[in-house]
Amino acid sequence: MRNYSFDVLKLFLALLVVFIHIHVPWREVILPLTRCAVPCFFMISGYFLYNLDMENMKKKLRKGIMRMLYIISLSNMLYIIPWLNHYMKMSDSFQLGWGDVAHFLILGIPLFNPEGVHLWYLQAYLYVLIALYVLLHKSYFNRILSIAVPLLFISHLLWKHIVPMFVTDDTLTFAFLGYFPAYLSIAFPAVGLGILIKKYQAKINCYLDDKDCWILLIVSVIMCYIESFILRTLGIVNAGDILVFTPFVAFALVMITLFTPMRSSNVMSKWGEKYSLYVYIYHPFVGFVIGSIREDMPPFMGSVYHWFSPIIIFFICIIVSMITLSIQNYLNTHRVL
Repeated sequence: MRNYSFDVLKLFLALLVVFIHIHVPWREVILPLTRCAVPCFFMISGYFLYNLDMENMKKKLRKGIMRMLYIISLSNMLYIIPWLNHYMKMSDSFQLGWGDVAHFLILGIPLFNPEGVHLWYLQAYLYVLIALYVLLHKSYFNRILSIAVPLLFISHLLWKHIVPMFVTDDTLTFAFLGYFPAYLSIAFPAVGLGILIKKYQAKINCYLDDKDCWILLIVSVIMCYIESFILRTLGIVNAGDILVFTPFVAFALVMITLFTPMRSSNVMSKWGEKYSLYVYIYHPFVGFVIGSIREDMPPFMGSVYHWFSPIIIFFICIIVSMITLSIQNYLNTHRVL
């Protein structure tokens, strides 16, 4: 039976992602918490990828790879629009070369920045699906997963958190910090952890209950805020996309969701199930469109948007997602495509 708590969690995570990319005066207050959104999305994906039947899991992976190729293609086409707008205004600053294409293919760095920078998530997930599909054909799949998950998380911690404490942002070493691709440092270990949670759920439940997970969540969130405060006070640049305790926050959220299942759907679960991915894809584009007309807003409306833009954009994205799905359903029903 479906656990609708996961859909509610996905909706909450989608809102947190909007807060990451849409600036608001009080953004710093919530930013340490928002870091958990993407790793948690990856963990949820990994959890639902796992299947005891390896052939069924391979089918899931093949289907996921084709779906992600389709989504990545359409998403990049969408973000050509704001990129062209920037290019026409500042052509020297918005050039694309073979180096950018190489970074796109090898490191998973999006092409059409700045609005399209968040699309790294989609490409990272695609690469993880491909890697899992290849590894699944090997007898040592489980062993690799069990070793790679902690090893890659620790490597991310050392490379993106410890090293910046000892180098300045104008050194060659700092420049190399970006050459630890997100699909290795975040996506693979997070998806892998989701798979391991599903595989060893019964054993995990012997050692943890919902109370333990709530304590872990609260302590980890507090530690994220303490870490963020220390980094800001010491003037240390956080070169990573996550904080040290972010994986623990994401893990706790997934476990709490498992311990508190919802067996009937509501509006929030339906929105999370249908629209969370669309919100992730659309929100910077919606921000770009509103930003282009912001100067023409009445003062009061502009002030409201200034203080609550992430929430406003979130709900606009929900509406746009509804329209998108309606169009897709119409095209599928009438076999237009």
